[in-house]
Amino acid sequence: MNKTIFIIAITLVSIVGLGYFLTSTNPGFKTFVEKIGIIATPKVVIPESYNAVFVIFDPSGSGRSTYSVPRISVKFINALIDSIEDNGSGDIWLTFISRNAYNNDVLHLQIPKILRALLTPMRRAGETLGEFKNRLKKFKIDSAHNATEIRQELDAFKNQKNSFLQVCESMIHTGYAPKKPGQDYSDIIGSLNTALRAFSTVPHDSTHFRSILLISDGVQDVPKSDPHQSLNQIPKDIRLIEVNHGGSAKDILAGKALEIDNLDERAIKESLSVYKPKNQ
Repeated sequence: MNKTIFIIAITLVSIVGLGYFLTSTNPGFKTFVEKIGIIATPKVVIPESYNAVFVIFDPSGSGRSTYSVPRISVKFINALIDSIEDNGSGDIWLTFISRNAYNNDVLHLQIPKILRALLTPMRRAGETLGEFKNRLKKFKIDSAHNATEIRQELDAFKNQKNSFLQVCESMIHTGYAPKKPGQDYSDIIGSLNTALRAFSTVPHDSTHFRSILLISDGVQDVPKSDPHQSLNQIPKDIRLIEVNHGGSAKDILAGKALEIDNLDERAIKESLSVYKPKNQ
């Protein structure tokens, strides 16, 4: 009897040891046992990114003619919002440069973290088929409720985004409208200080990324009679991206900002920080 038990124990230990060896050294065998549910496939949970982007566009005469600054559009803003949403959550602001930029309206949209679909459960090691089926049944019920909540959240955010884009369209129209005599100036500093004030209202740590997307030639041009501001210190964690075709020797952000030529996918990519696992 004892000999039989000993033989059975040795056999089981050998099977377990062989299984461990094969799953450790043979990717094909590991995939096979994962598919049939002998072992569960480990799920890699990728942290979602938070991005806060303050967008400033320059509709001044020098920006449009002298330095050929790209013109912003609602289509671009919508694409930027979608990119933030696709990678997690965040905030976006929009304002424009004028003679008294610190008095201009600032539009804001919070992009919430939307619920994600539940992960399909895998059969656990040692779990009976009946136990797994019961857990799978509960998962299907929970998934149905989760899907309803996701749809409600998406619909609510879609309405908020559409309203935001409508007021953005109005601001863009106002910004590019013909200027009255003596009003076509560029208070870059006022707009940048406004962005810094806005950033003080959102979290800023290692998991939160902040950027200023300045669509401008970067030239501070206001009459001497106007009140003058000093540019507040820009924290090192805030990325500055400046978009213009030509550039200027009078750019107040020269050497401080990443300069790119066009308002395109690269401008969006540089404005965001997306978490990527080391093995991807």
